[in-house]
Amino acid sequence: MIGSLQVVNTGDDLDGEECKPETYIDGRDGKTKKSYAEGVVVTQVVPYYDTESPGVAEYRADISAFDGGDYSFTSLEGYIAARLFSRALVINGHELDTEALRGTLDSAVRDLDIGIGTLLNFSSTNHQASQTVWGSVIQADGSFKVPFTWSPSAHIQPN
Repeated sequence: MIGSLQVVNTGDDLDGEECKPETYIDGRDGKTKKSYAEGVVVTQVVPYYDTESPGVAEYRADISAFDGGDYSFTSLEGYIAARLFSRALVINGHELDTEALRGTLDSAVRDLDIGIGTLLNFSSTNHQASQTVWGSVIQADGSFKVPFTWSPSAHIQPN
């Protein structure tokens, strides 16, 4: 026993049923299978990919069209970075070289709204773009709930 959890090996036979590696038997009743991940809080640097914000809805439409709809936090982060970069290219204008683009990113990308629920900013000393953190709670079925967001200005905000 660990606390009130009884850890069960994946090969053990429990009344004819195997306990899958992603589950355990709840030690309180000795029968109920529980997900190891259920209730785990994970922080993300992008919103949940299933939200309805306009930028995330565009991400889903594009991923569905070009990658069969395999959504993830990682691909959303890359998508946001590409959207930010492409906006910086537009702001920069036709004269494109390394120093001009660096200057655009350091001075002209301010309060950029790409529809993800937070504004993106760059400066010569801040290349992170977003300071917002989304809290995600893993559900038993593997989906996520987002109970809060955090930012330096607003602190923790319930959703």
